[in-house]
Amino acid sequence: MNIPGTRGGNGSQGLPLPRRRHPVQRWLLHVVAVLHRWAESGRARSATATWGFAQGSVVPGPDCALLIPLGLADPKRVFSFALWTTVGSFFGTLAAYSIGVFAFQRVGIPLLSLVGIGTDNIQHAREMFAEHTLLVVLVGSIGLVPSKLISITAGGFGVPLLPFALVFLVGRSARYLIVATIIRFAGARLVAWIERRVGRPLATLR
Repeated sequence: MNIPGTRGGNGSQGLPLPRRRHPVQRWLLHVVAVLHRWAESGRARSATATWGFAQGSVVPGPDCALLIPLGLADPKRVFSFALWTTVGSFFGTLAAYSIGVFAFQRVGIPLLSLVGIGTDNIQHAREMFAEHTLLVVLVGSIGLVPSKLISITAGGFGVPLLPFALVFLVGRSARYLIVATIIRFAGARLVAWIERRVGRPLATLR
């Protein structure tokens, strides 16, 4: 008799069915893998900047998806990686802000919906902007709330560009500087701890 959720017959009974990833997840993993190969070919800075721009504008995913692994692999260059990630993220944020300014209803709201941000979140962002405009921008810049939500809605709700850009740049720079500092001075111990946990060198985890 077959057990639900397992394969049966031919000696395969009891094996769990493979977990299928959502198409967006598969596409995102493919993009990150391509950028990793790009970085390994000697273009790490442009790869981190490209991912920073993509993630800061419309692409879902962790903003440190390249900074952390590349920094762990080459701690002496991690501050350079952080700088280029900041540059890319900043221009990506301006792109998202522009979507809010020029196409909030037609493009901005559908894009936010695609990454799981609904109308309730947008309405809450409107209320927060009305009370604590620059504080909300700062919170978004350091990653406590989705930066795309903050950037697109800031443009859509008429937050002035100059203070928005300056506050976001300060917060984003601080975030990546903290990450880079941790990697630079504790990265070797972190790598050793991870390798002990997984039982093999990180270089073999492909």
